[in-house]
Formats: sequence, C-alpha cells, structure tokens
Amino acid sequence: MIPSGSNDIVGDRSPHDARAWILVVDNESDIAEFVRRAVVATGLEIDVVYAHDAAAAMALTEPDPPALALVAARLCRTSGLDLTEALKGDPRTAAVPVVMTTSSDEPQLSQRASLAGANSLLRLPVENAQLMALLARALRYWITAHDQPQAARS
Repeated sequence: MIPSGSNDIVGDRSPHDARAWILVVDNESDIAEFVRRAVVATGLEIDVVYAHDAAAAMALTEPDPPALALVAARLCRTSGLDLTEALKGDPRTAAVPVVMTTSSDEPQLSQRASLAGANSLLRLPVENAQLMALLARALRYWITAHDQPQAARS
C-alpha cells in the first residue's frame, strides 16, 4: 500500500513535455544527482526527477510515465518492493522498466525484487560506466517503444 500526502518531489514535469524522463525514488537525493550527471554525460536531453517516497513517485507518473524508474529497496514510508508492485500493477506504468537499487547484500533481495516486477537489481555503489550503460539500454527501449524522432536518439 502506498501512503498518500507527500510533497517530497524535486523536478517539475510539464504535462506537455514529451521528452523521456527518469524517475529516481530514494531516501536521499544524492543518487538522483549522480543519475543526472550520468545523463548529462550521455548528451541526451532527459529530465531526471527525484521523489523521496512512493506517494510522490506515483503522483509524478501522471499523466505521462517515465522512461525508467530507479527505486530504492528501502524507502521511508513504504518499501521499494511495494512501489514496484504499484508501478507494475498500474496499466499506465506497467511497461516502465524498474531498476531496484540497494546497498544491501541481502541474498534474497534479487528474487524478491523480481517477484515484485523489477526488471533489474543494481547494487550500490555503482561505477559511472555501469550506470551509463544501464541508462542507455533503458532509454533505447523507451525511444523504440515510443517511436521518438531521430533527434531524440542522438
């Protein structure tokens, strides 16, 4: 269950903005800044939007879902597993690739994340090159799935 009533959102999304965007949900905003720097390094114009909790994350997905969601396994008000299940259970966001992030070495977390619907588990800390490769794969998927113009692919 996703609690409601959060205002922990950083980054604005215009309902008319058709660009790809990445949703980062974590207790700390530093991971969003790390992702933003990796995106800038790719040269693509992609927004990185940070949410502190699951309720804020779900609110951000309206009206247009992100190209990718990076979701911390442990969040303040609910778990990343619950958020992943909510994203995958919503027809609007079911196709969004979800990468669960964690600094935990819990052996069963990968299986639990997969059962919740996560496409991948990224153990932190992560090298910039590994993050950039993950972003590139996810964004290629988004561009293909949304048939974006060639300019968006560069």
